[in-house]
Amino acid sequence: MKSKLFKGLCTFAAVTMAAAGLAGCSGKGQQDTKPTVQKEDTGQKEIQESEGQKQGQETEKEKKDTAGGDKITITFQRQSAVKAGMQERIDAFNASQDEIEVKLIATTDHVQNMQKLQLSTASGQAPNIVAVNYIDVENAAKLYDYLDFNELLPEYGDYTVDNWLGDLPKYGNIEGRQISLPYFSNNLYLHYNKKLFKDAGLDPEKPPQTWDELKEYALKIKEKTGKVGFSWGQNDSYYEVNTWAYLNFVYQDNGIVWDDEVTECRLGDKEGRESLEYLMDLLESGASTMELPENGFESGSIGMILYGSWQLDPYTEALGDDYGSALMPVPEGGRKATMAGGEHLMILDSGDEKINEAAYKVFKWLVSPEEMAHVCKKEGAVPVTDFCRDSSAFDELKKNASYQTSMDNVQYSVFYPAPASYAEMSTAIYNNLTKAYFKESTVDEVIDNMVKEVNDIIAKQKK
Repeated sequence: MKSKLFKGLCTFAAVTMAAAGLAGCSGKGQQDTKPTVQKEDTGQKEIQESEGQKQGQETEKEKKDTAGGDKITITFQRQSAVKAGMQERIDAFNASQDEIEVKLIATTDHVQNMQKLQLSTASGQAPNIVAVNYIDVENAAKLYDYLDFNELLPEYGDYTVDNWLGDLPKYGNIEGRQISLPYFSNNLYLHYNKKLFKDAGLDPEKPPQTWDELKEYALKIKEKTGKVGFSWGQNDSYYEVNTWAYLNFVYQDNGIVWDDEVTECRLGDKEGRESLEYLMDLLESGASTMELPENGFESGSIGMILYGSWQLDPYTEALGDDYGSALMPVPEGGRKATMAGGEHLMILDSGDEKINEAAYKVFKWLVSPEEMAHVCKKEGAVPVTDFCRDSSAFDELKKNASYQTSMDNVQYSVFYPAPASYAEMSTAIYNNLTKAYFKESTVDEVIDNMVKEVNDIIAKQKK
């Protein structure tokens, strides 16, 4: 596997290993014939090195010797793969043709996924294809040379980068090279309880369209039913839930979190302040509260909630016909916008034309409408290409109006660069937001300190 040296390897390793309580920095290594095998056992992953074991292993011969009908082995690394049922799908793909054998490397989450990818620079057992969280693309880019989709797609003529929707491909454009493309996405939108709408005298088929209406509806739900009118996950202990929700309001108000080069935090602009002032007004008016009931939306105790497409199945199962969804209301003069996450696919350059071609064929299968329909149904994800969005493979999912909301929302996905220190930046935003929500600091104090802390992280990262 051809890999490249880079100056920031130790810094990256320290960041990712610290997240899991590890220490140290592994060195670079060339690929050898000892396979690293990923095994799944009740959610625990173990790395097992062996030379002679037949189950789950790969060798250079398997990858390079295609004579006599031998399959080319392509390894695919992905987080949450076991939960997503990827092995079953890969088994079906392997059985469907006699050219390629795909072997799965399963990791539990995006932190372990990046640790595994980084450690492979020493073991020489890097995957051929890796799916990474969108916030990890920049870090992954430092580890290996990847095929450029700007060159790869025209070579085969199946797609162009323009087939991918919205701004999502921008995360994979590093110095003009398109080293990754979105695999699938998720986004934020409004989930609401139609029964509570009726009980409050609201039309359940007409959700709020503006920020003013959102507050008005929430107050009516509170007044008429005694339930919480609206929540945006403001008391969630996971920093990213809070940060994402706040940033969603900022982008709807035409603001940004930082500039495209990530040289300066822009949450101190009027849009960042206005958005936090609006959220504080919801709390102070009684339209929302910090004392949110556990599983409040599923239990019918919250009228409306801003949350992700991954909650579609739990919400619809809990509320049944009383569940409704819509794009988020926008402020006067604002725009439709949604934070969007998900995973990106990257093909590592093996230096072998036949292996690279086989890896592309696996990529093509992974993003095909039929395969993506399985992935999206299993994971509450949404497709990120027009050829999936418009495919009959998604007809069954489209019958669910709520899923259609999430699909409609993809086009409004915003791009905000995710630098190597993104998790630290997001945590700083979250910590300051909670000070405002619990009235420990004023909006201006919170915004000013938030901007200072994020800018300090940016400066440290630039050194």
